[in-house]
Amino acid sequence: IEYSAPKNMYLNTTGSNWDSMKGFRTSALALLPNLKGTPVGDRIQKDFEARENYLQGTVYSEQGLWNKAMQAWEEAWNLSPTNGSIQHGLAGAYESAGQYFFTQNYYKESLEQYELALKVIPDKSSVWFNIGDLSDAVGEPQRAILLYEKALKTDERNPFLIYKIARIYREQGNYTKSLEYLNRALEVDPEYGPGYIDRGYVYSKLFEYDVAIENYNKALSLNQPKSKFLGYLYRGWAYYNKGNYHQSIKD
Repeated sequence: IEYSAPKNMYLNTTGSNWDSMKGFRTSALALLPNLKGTPVGDRIQKDFEARENYLQGTVYSEQGLWNKAMQAWEEAWNLSPTNGSIQHGLAGAYESAGQYFFTQNYYKESLEQYELALKVIPDKSSVWFNIGDLSDAVGEPQRAILLYEKALKTDERNPFLIYKIARIYREQGNYTKSLEYLNRALEVDPEYGPGYIDRGYVYSKLFEYDVAIENYNKALSLNQPKSKFLGYLYRGWAYYNKGNYHQSIKD
């Protein structure tokens, strides 16, 4: 095992999954004659079978055989439910399927895949985030906020996630809560352009146009393409409301 494991892991990480799988089989079987029927032998056998199924699933995935890949990964997880690599691989596969269904507007099927991912890793923040997006898409913004908050528990320094909550509050006209989350997002990432754009927009809605323009200027200084476009657009609107029509037209 000590001699062959590095070679097998090298074959695995370089994409030679099938050769890696055969190497693990040889290594595991070399031990089993002496350990057969013992707790250690049973554990090694299950671990070997789990790895083999996981790598088999990877091979199927590379061949575009998605259903076979999922079956192999699910079998790997059933054999070794605490193996971190298998957990993340299977949960990621379910999540990818959920994202695909979401882009096709198959929301029921999307949710089913996300729920399967959570059975594998209950606190996977990206899945809670995606379910939040799904809830928002079907017109359930309050539920979306709760789900985004759940995602934040394990990914509290994700500015985009915090920004999502701020955006919902802004759309609801709750500008105080929106500013609270926008400030939080910008504390996490001071160069997060969309945060300055939205914070400027909220201050414009509160008729604080000078503060709004400061935020748009900051967004423009970051030189981020999308933020640059919206920065000029909304700054022009703020200047218009201040009566500075020349600068408004210029923006």
